Amino acid sequence: MPDPKPGDIQPVFPPEIEETIFSLCAQSGLKNCKNLTLVAKRVYEWLQPHLYKVAIVHNNRTYFEGPKFNRTLFKKYGQHVRQLLLWPLPSDDSYLHKTATCLSWCPNVVDLSFWQPDPGFGKILIDRLLSLPLQRLSFDITGFHKELMRWTISGTVSFASVTHLHLIGTSIKLREEEIKQYFPNVTHMALNGSMGLSHNSILDCWKDKLKVLIWHTYLSNSVSDDPRVVVMQPVWDYVGDWRDAREDGPKSVWRRAEVEVALRRRNAGL
Repeated sequence: MPDPKPGDIQPVFPPEIEETIFSLCAQSGLKNCKNLTLVAKRVYEWLQPHLYKVAIVHNNRTYFEGPKFNRTLFKKYGQHVRQLLLWPLPSDDSYLHKTATCLSWCPNVVDLSFWQPDPGFGKILIDRLLSLPLQRLSFDITGFHKELMRWTISGTVSFASVTHLHLIGTSIKLREEEIKQYFPNVTHMALNGSMGLSHNSILDCWKDKLKVLIWHTYLSNSVSDDPRVVVMQPVWDYVGDWRDAREDGPKSVWRRAEVEVALRRRNAGL
């Protein structure tokens, strides 16, 4: 193509195509996203949802290039956050320890993990949780249930949109049926095998709706013949594991479990 002459009108892409191109570039890495935001104001506005999609409140951010969220960033960009990990340190801003306040800044979260010892399950926090379009949740259901019993909550407390449930804590004091009332549509569940629940009872409770049950244990022998039960050793790199899971790539704990379940079913002719 010959060089353009002075005064020639240069071809340009329509804005929607430009937005798609920049968005695809940003998805290849947040480092690129940060650089691209300097191109133009319109580009910065296009890339905001990508740049602030994931928020980690924890000092272990070795594997993540995203912004270091604080109260100011949450209040300004929280509407873009879709995946949120809350595990504040004692030295963090006091507002980051107020789970209900953080969630009020992030009304569009679909993937939520709060791993602080005491997130403060009060009525305000419970209402915040119920208002979110959650699909994945990792939390201490025993603490949640215990606190819930202290409050008068109007209506049924049910997280109907949650499909992936990761239960943490030292033990679970609820029966499987009680958990199902909170999470009726779970298809993927993960928990430590020493928390007091029976994998057979979980399978019987959710029946065919449950597709994957990750059973964290150090036992090397098979826990169950059911192809849906996938035995994995307990995870210690929690933040790194969460990062892999939210990317939903081949290293994701959920994806690896799905592959193993599919292989077992195929070998069993199911």
